[in-house]
Amino acid sequence: MSRSEKCREVMNRRWAGRRAYWRELLERQAHSGLSISGFCAQEGVHVSSFYEWRRKLKEATPTHGVGTELSTGFVRVDVELGQSTDADSGVNIALAGGASIRLMKGFDPATLRKALSVWGVSV
Repeated sequence: MSRSEKCREVMNRRWAGRRAYWRELLERQAHSGLSISGFCAQEGVHVSSFYEWRRKLKEATPTHGVGTELSTGFVRVDVELGQSTDADSGVNIALAGGASIRLMKGFDPATLRKALSVWGVSV
């Protein structure tokens, strides 16, 4: 491996660590109930850094492909139509990372909301 390739690899690892840190920080702020400036003061980070990382991460978010988050916060879904029986009617939602939600015919919407809240999705 050349020196420039090694340098790129190290930078990519550092960038990945920073992205993970800032994603987690942005998520915590969103659920904190605090203003951005109040949260940043509490965490000891500069407000300008917060906004800069929020912009960077938004730009880096994939905007296409099954299971990838769109800039709106929605996830692209491809529908596959197949044959089903009455006993099998319903919807199976495959989530990124291998998890799935199966909604049987006549499902309870309140239960679905509770299940989605476990994944941090509010409806």
